Amino acid sequence: IYHVSSIGQGRLYVMAKPFSVELINDEFDAIKTFGISRVVSLLKGSETYGAGSIDEIQHCHNRGIDFIQYAAFDRCVPTSSDNFLALVQFLYDELLEGKTCFVL
Repeated sequence: IYHVSSIGQGRLYVMAKPFSVELINDEFDAIKTFGISRVVSLLKGSETYGAGSIDEIQHCHNRGIDFIQYAAFDRCVPTSSDNFLALVQFLYDELLEGKTCFVL
């Protein structure tokens, strides 16, 4: 988990690769210890944590972390610039309010 930026009172983190299936519980526990309140997954279905997006949602839910799925294809622009801009603005506003977000 890498710290990218502090915006307002919030912090933005990213991860270099999806979680390993063997360590998924430990990795989500680590996310919680960073104080992360929202996970945003840019992964498409075939790239998710080996067990699929249902597990991402469940692991977040079990730890009181909000989850947003916004599938983006590698080396491509978003299919809807309006939707992507809305997501970015939403996350920016949350960071200003002091939320801590994690994007993968």
